[in-house]
Amino acid sequence: IGLEAFAADGARFDDIRLYSVTPQCYDGLQDGDETGVDCGGSCSFQDCCANRAWDAPLGEGGVDCGGSCSLVCQPADQLDRWTQTNGPWLEYIRRIRFDPDDPDTLIVSSNTGSGVIKSTDSGQTWHEISDGISPMNVFGLALDPEDKGVMYAGTANGRLFATEDGGATWELLWEYTDVDDALWTVEVDPEDRERLFVGMGDYTGCDGRIYRSENRGETWDKVLDVDPTSDWDGGFISHVAFDPTDSDIMYATTGIGDWCGGGDPGDPDAFSYGIWKSIDGGTNWFTVTHGLSDLTVSHLVIDPTDPQTLYAGVGCVDDAIYLDGNVFKSTDGGANWQPLDVSPGNPITRLALHPDDPQKVYAMGYSGVFYSEDGGAHWTKLDENFKAAVYTFFYEHAFAPDDADTMFV
Repeated sequence: IGLEAFAADGARFDDIRLYSVTPQCYDGLQDGDETGVDCGGSCSFQDCCANRAWDAPLGEGGVDCGGSCSLVCQPADQLDRWTQTNGPWLEYIRRIRFDPDDPDTLIVSSNTGSGVIKSTDSGQTWHEISDGISPMNVFGLALDPEDKGVMYAGTANGRLFATEDGGATWELLWEYTDVDDALWTVEVDPEDRERLFVGMGDYTGCDGRIYRSENRGETWDKVLDVDPTSDWDGGFISHVAFDPTDSDIMYATTGIGDWCGGGDPGDPDAFSYGIWKSIDGGTNWFTVTHGLSDLTVSHLVIDPTDPQTLYAGVGCVDDAIYLDGNVFKSTDGGANWQPLDVSPGNPITRLALHPDDPQKVYAMGYSGVFYSEDGGAHWTKLDENFKAAVYTFFYEHAFAPDDADTMFV
């Protein structure tokens, strides 16, 4: 979730900001802190002009910078203007969630000691809401689809905490003790709030398992073990996705782009097991990997208008596998996968479909942000303009509920 960034001076390697594509003007003026240019005018602005300089008479939202525009001139719906919010400073932002009734309220999780953090002003100020969570290393974070006050948080030592008061207090709901694993993935069935899923994943070692509860966490059953012959197979459950038309159809990815699991360079399945699918609510699972050239799959998205159409992001920075493209597409529910020509040689760790037009695809990874407006047939690279960030990974994204052209990463 979110972005890993290294400080430009190299002195620290934990300087992390949450970014959005909406300019943040704390004093009501765009004065240089928002985009790296000194506008001295209204924060509202439109597209960059053709000569990539802000000139008020030319209609750039009434903003006269008098200097070079650091943003590439592209349509606004390509989400090419990335603006730094006012924190939080975290090493890993793992999950981003919005209050369904208040688009200014965000809740994020961090696995580096900050727990769960909340903002009620679109990211300008933040406060911790982790009372009761221990340790304060939170990976998975999920909201109840019917009651926004109910949330679940998975920690680095296999504990699942729950809150019923919007994060004011948390209580231990379940503890995983089979292997010392983190609860990387926590999900609530969008059609059945009684059904919870947790998936294991940890940089120090993990076992590729998914557990399911059908009574809101009172009891749990193991429903997937990617390698039942091993107690420590390294199967990283990085993501669980539900078919938007039928939540009994599920997909699980088993890799992560910044940890190759210690396998031999070039091994396509070193501690990764591709994509798994269930059609019965998680009771039974089978692999859907035909056509994948790399089984380190970090993320998967489903076209809500055609659930047979899937996109998967693959690759790992330390893996010697070189692909011409690190996004794969399936049009038959994962039975077959075809490579797409985007992000050659660099992993894609996050994918997004525009809420208003799923033909607009965003692929985010180690080498930047890529955009397609025709379902992945053609791609362009967007200039991310991340302030002071010279090394980036994307673990999460969220579109603002009141503005489909605003994304947080």
